[in-house]
Amino acid sequence: MKHHQKFNILNDNPGVLIRWFSRWAMSLTVGQQFDFYLLTFDTSYLIANNFRRDLLHVDNNETVYAFLGNCNETGNNNPEEQGYAIVLNKAAIKHLAEKSGDSLVKCFSEKGKICDCLDEIGLKSVNLSSDVNGNAKFMHITRHFTRGEMKITKEKLGTYNDGKEIFEKLSPDMIAFFDINPLEHIILDNFLYRLNKQEI
Repeated sequence: MKHHQKFNILNDNPGVLIRWFSRWAMSLTVGQQFDFYLLTFDTSYLIANNFRRDLLHVDNNETVYAFLGNCNETGNNNPEEQGYAIVLNKAAIKHLAEKSGDSLVKCFSEKGKICDCLDEIGLKSVNLSSDVNGNAKFMHITRHFTRGEMKITKEKLGTYNDGKEIFEKLSPDMIAFFDINPLEHIILDNFLYRLNKQEI
């Protein structure tokens, strides 16, 4: 698997991102070849070993892609859920190059959802986003409450268990965390891999 490509500088303009993505995919047909290609943001934290495990069942002769995140948000400038990851296998990259990236750009300008466009040009979607129980294998780290919300909610209801509700919907086999800041990256390194500051 090729390590993630950085394109967070294009994050504020989804149209530019898709044009870059299509040309990037075509450039991959020349030079080094990998079984899978992974695109994501610098603010993403990906657990590579879990990715590899989940990709073992994928037939590399099929034109396959996987999308982690909320595909409905790829055409928006929603700062809450901008992080996502796209995995393409070698056959999908070749197919995308042959179909011409312009068709992907045109589709995205009309529909605004990259998943719909990848489906439209003939790629097959595989599910890496959830486990067999339907629990999410990715999480957006968002700040969705005000300072006073926890206190007010606890006063009204006697409890505030929002964090518990979030984690109940997550899979024990997590693959990705999105929209994290540098401090959270260090925390995840330490929490998941027991790495100390000198090893990061």
